[in-house]
Amino acid sequence: TYFRIQIVLSSKMSGLVLLDGKPVSAGMVKLTNVLRYTDEVFVSAVEISSKGKFGFDPEIISRFRFLPYQPVVDQSLLIEVDGNDFVIWKYSKMNYAINGESLPYQKIDPSVGVEVYMSDEGLNFTVQLKSNSDGSFSLGADSDGDPN
Repeated sequence: TYFRIQIVLSSKMSGLVLLDGKPVSAGMVKLTNVLRYTDEVFVSAVEISSKGKFGFDPEIISRFRFLPYQPVVDQSLLIEVDGNDFVIWKYSKMNYAINGESLPYQKIDPSVGVEVYMSDEGLNFTVQLKSNSDGSFSLGADSDGDPN
C-alpha cells in the first residue's frame, strides 16, 4: 500500500551577511536540498537585501511512499558576494519535521565567520566576511570575533 507523506526539506532560514562588520549591500544566497532516497535536487535562490539580510521560507513537498525508510535531506547554503562564493552551511537532516535540524551547537566559533542558532522561527545565520589586501573576501573574523 502506498501512502502520501509530507516532507520538510528545509525549515525557515534567515540571516545577515556582514563585510568588515557592515551589512553587504548586494549578493545572492542559494539553498540546495537533495532528497537522498530519490536524488531529487531542489534549488532556491534569493538576493541579499541592501541591509545584508536574506531569508527562505520552509521548503515542503509531498510524495507517495511504499516502504518505510530513513529520511535524509542534504542541505547546503552558498553565499555569492562580488564574485566570491562561500559555503556557509552543510547539513544532513535526518527527519522530515519542521525545525528538524537538530544542532550540536548553538553558535560556531566566531573566528570561522558563521554563527547559527535554531529558534521557533527556524534557523538564523550571521555570516562575517572580511576584505583581504588583494581585494578579495574571506570567510571569517579575527579571533576576537571582530571582522577587522
